[in-house]
Amino acid sequence: MKNLLFAVTLIPALAHSQLTNAPLSIWEKLKDKVGINIETELEISLVDDHFILKGPARKKRRVINDLGKLSKVKASGKYDINRPIIIDDIIPASIKNNRWEMHLQNGPNCHNNTLLTLGLNKRRMHVNTDEFSEYLKQYCKKTPSPEQGGIGVQFSSGGIPMHSYFILSDDLTYEKANISGGQDPITREHQAPRFRKFSKVRKQGDSFFKCSYRDIKRSCSDYVLKLGDRVDQLHKETAEMIYSLRGADKLTEKKERAYTLESNLFRDGTCGDYQELLLDKIGSIISSYLEMEMTGSIYGMGSYDRLPRI
Repeated sequence: MKNLLFAVTLIPALAHSQLTNAPLSIWEKLKDKVGINIETELEISLVDDHFILKGPARKKRRVINDLGKLSKVKASGKYDINRPIIIDDIIPASIKNNRWEMHLQNGPNCHNNTLLTLGLNKRRMHVNTDEFSEYLKQYCKKTPSPEQGGIGVQFSSGGIPMHSYFILSDDLTYEKANISGGQDPITREHQAPRFRKFSKVRKQGDSFFKCSYRDIKRSCSDYVLKLGDRVDQLHKETAEMIYSLRGADKLTEKKERAYTLESNLFRDGTCGDYQELLLDKIGSIISSYLEMEMTGSIYGMGSYDRLPRI
């Protein structure tokens, strides 16, 4: 008797969530008691370390379904769809892990938040428009319409990416606001990332991309790889400066290190794409140093120091 071989395709099982209703606040209980609808607008908010979904029942069902697909989690549990729902289990891990902290210096912007959510960046650091454009070139493809898990980008008339956001569902985006919509370092940072309604105007007027990681370092020489490690170390040190007032005495030294690293690029002909990304990453680092000097935020001074922080 012949042995019969069958090809077996393993389909990963979806994890299960346990969604529950969120307790109403005193104000919500009061409004509910007198018959005022407390869920007129669709929204996700972070309350006491829980992600709370509110809104019309029909839209909430759609968001729960969309987030389940994005997170590969099957939504279940006993809950009343007409009440606020705790949806922690179906929020993507990259968003759950992006806990916002107080910055003592100007720091991350919208592009950084977009790359963090995509998993293409691992630190809260300013990402200038050149660096973000390079990420679009290396890792993203333009799509004719918005796609869940993709990103939206608002370009200036000159083709500069002025704002970007992550597309959570057909109804909501996840993004970091910039003061006055600016991209220069001074106008970056006092608002935490938030969930925002995905408007029809945006769907019709913005540009959309689908992004995925690819190994652009595969053909790099040891020289380029070691240079990349040095840039990454300086990037890490600079990100740490954003969360403390320590480092003022090292600012000049770090800036010189950045310029030296920049001058060492493209001496080796391998891995041009990766070196282009390193060049723009160094540009973001340098712009952060210049902003610290310009506003005095490295010393806890300047106009930014008086802005409210979340």
